[in-house]
Amino acid sequence: MRISRLLRSGFLDLDFQPELPEPPPDEDSAPSRRYLRDCREQILRGLVERLEPGGGIAHPRRLLRELVARERQFCSAVGDEVAIPHLRTLQVRKMRLGLARSPMGLPFGEGGEPVRLFLLLVGPSGEEAAYLRVFRALAGTLRIPEERQRLMEMDEEWEIMRLLDVG
Repeated sequence: MRISRLLRSGFLDLDFQPELPEPPPDEDSAPSRRYLRDCREQILRGLVERLEPGGGIAHPRRLLRELVARERQFCSAVGDEVAIPHLRTLQVRKMRLGLARSPMGLPFGEGGEPVRLFLLLVGPSGEEAAYLRVFRALAGTLRIPEERQRLMEMDEEWEIMRLLDVG
């Protein structure tokens, strides 16, 4: 599958560092639900901002609101420090994929578990079959520990695109 056609050069951030809220003062306790919700929203905002310059997003703020609402219903962290936020929406005219890596990990998992690799997939509401094919291809590649590790280590965007195309 040719995923690279969805993942343009500007849609990748190999050192993703969104501005997160200040952590709660008591470091010994688990992060509050509110803190985690705010972190997820900021992370999603950063991912949407990666896609904006490519055009094709009718209303970026609406897209963000829809992603946040979806994330509140079901956390898209899939384990192994990977999250695949995804959504079919009227806010995009064609499918888009963004990739962001955070070497230290960001609190995104259900209990604040760190996520180091984010793949944001958004597609138009009417393209269910193509959307599901792309999602399955991504999930299949990310299920393989060696492929996940390679994605975390690759320095060149073209290498990442090639791996996702072949995977």
